[in-house]
Amino acid sequence: MREQSTGKRLLSALALALLAGFLVYIANPVKLLKTDLRTDAKQFVLSIRYGSHLIDQVGHR
Repeated sequence: MREQSTGKRLLSALALALLAGFLVYIANPVKLLKTDLRTDAKQFVLSIRYGSHLIDQVGHR
């Protein structure tokens, strides 16, 4: 195996770290997860309100 200088290894590690950071910035799975959770919570609240509205309609008949 060919030995590389410390500078080349450091430059390679820096380039890979920057690439990984850029890919995470693009995908940002945490932001997508937060958006999904907010949407699920809003739909849950909406379904509770809709259910209570239906129960009120049945009670008024």
